[in-house]
Amino acid sequence: MIEITFGFVAAICWGLHDFLVRFIVKKVTIFSALLCTNLFGILFLAGSFFLTEQNFILSETFILISIIYGILFLIATYYKFDNLIRLLKQLLYMRQQHHRKH
Repeated sequence: MIEITFGFVAAICWGLHDFLVRFIVKKVTIFSALLCTNLFGILFLAGSFFLTEQNFILSETFILISIIYGILFLIATYYKFDNLIRLLKQLLYMRQQHHRKH
């Protein structure tokens, strides 16, 4: 049952992350927005992890893999949003050029 709960919490944090990134990205840099939303998710999950009554044994290998995965996820998400913004700017530029010709 605890796995379902953590999955649900992760889904909520992911949705919150997407919402905050879309809302904030115009006011701050992409990296700052992603870092803040991911840190919020980490703190929320860590807090719920420590507040559960389940006994978990986490090995150093598991923690290291989790940290590496988190860093890779942050980098991949950054480049995803960065490339999306570049693409949208190019499409907007092309549309403006098309309207100027006509």
